[in-house]
Amino acid sequence: MTLDELILGARRDGASDLHLTGGAAPAVRILGQLVPWGDTLDEATVEALLAPVLTPRLRAELNAGRDADFSYTT
Repeated sequence: MTLDELILGARRDGASDLHLTGGAAPAVRILGQLVPWGDTLDEATVEALLAPVLTPRLRAELNAGRDADFSYTT
C-alpha cells in the first residue's frame, strides 16, 4: 500500500480528507463527517507512507509530537 493508493481509494469513496495516525485506522471525511476507513496502521507504516512526501519542517513537527496538516496531489 502506498500513500497514492490510500488517497485514490479515499477519493473514490467520496472523501475530501484523509487522516493518518499511528495505531489507528485511517479516517476520511465524507459529507463533513470523519469516519474510520480501513484497518489499523501502526506507527512504522504511517511513517513509511509519509516519509517520501514530508518536508523537513513537517517531519520536525511530527517528531515533536504535533500534527502535520498538508496537501498532497497524486
